[in-house]
Formats: sequence, C-alpha cells, structure tokens
Amino acid sequence: PDGPTSTSVLRDMQAAARALEAAETALERGDSATADFLLLAAQRELGSVHERFEASSKARSKLESLARDVGAIRPLAGGRVGEAQAVVAEKRAETRELARFLHKRRAKSLYDKTALERRLTEP
Repeated sequence: PDGPTSTSVLRDMQAAARALEAAETALERGDSATADFLLLAAQRELGSVHERFEASSKARSKLESLARDVGAIRPLAGGRVGEAQAVVAEKRAETRELARFLHKRRAKSLYDKTALERRLTEP
C-alpha cells in the first residue's frame, strides 16, 4: 500500500504472536539473546494494545497477565531452553485466543474510530 496501514486489534495481536513465534525459532537455534529481544518486542506490542482499552477493563487485565507471563519466559531462555520453548508456544496460542476476545470488544476501545475521535477532542 502507498499510504499508512490502518491499525486493528487483530493486526496488533498478530504482531505479538509473530514476535513469539520468532522467539521460539531463536530458541530452537540456541540464540538466547535474540529470543530475549523478541520476547521484549512481544511485550511491547501487548503494551500498545493495552493502552487502547479502558483502565479497569477485563481486556486490560488479560493483556497485563499475558505480558507478565511473556516476561517470565526471559530468564528461562538463558538456560532452560526446552521449557522456554514450551511456554512460548503456549503463550502464542493464548495470544491468538486473546486476540479474538479483544476483537469482540474493540468498539469499547480506542481501536474504534469514533471512540478515538471523541477521546482526542476531550478537553
């Protein structure tokens, strides 16, 4: 495309899932430094999605929990690679499941164009 690509909760959650998939691949190759970087990238992407939902929402709570779980994989990547790979695969599946949950609630988030415009025009 020649212009900016519109964002969506599904697209952003797919980016987090891709980072987890790449981290799993890095672990398979024995590249713990790259795996660590990619786990951080997945956490960052989850954080970006988190910012678009209401502070006290179930969506935000689920995103926080998943991001913490992804962060907990980082110490495993340095030594317990097999365990780290299994947890990454589990969290990737959880990311896809959460994406569907969030997609159903996108109208109550800043992914919704009307809600975003309203928020941007608030005093």
